[in-house]
Amino acid sequence: MSEALTRILDYACVFSEKIDRCRTTPVNATDWEDAYNRLNRFRERYLREKSYLVPLKLRRFVRSLRRRPSSKRCSTSDK
Repeated sequence: MSEALTRILDYACVFSEKIDRCRTTPVNATDWEDAYNRLNRFRERYLREKSYLVPLKLRRFVRSLRRRPSSKRCSTSDK
């Protein structure tokens, strides 16, 4: 896996974990604000790194995000 894709996946994982936490705990505005901030960092990282990704790897990455539940998205065996 390329370094650019690994960095993007790290940010995606952090965001996914926060969303999972928000879904399972009582409503807390600061948790949702933190999740939104993590989403923004993920987006910014993606925009910075996408020029370094091979188009085929980028398509596979997007497809994998759509198919896998967030708990499996962040497993260390995928990296």
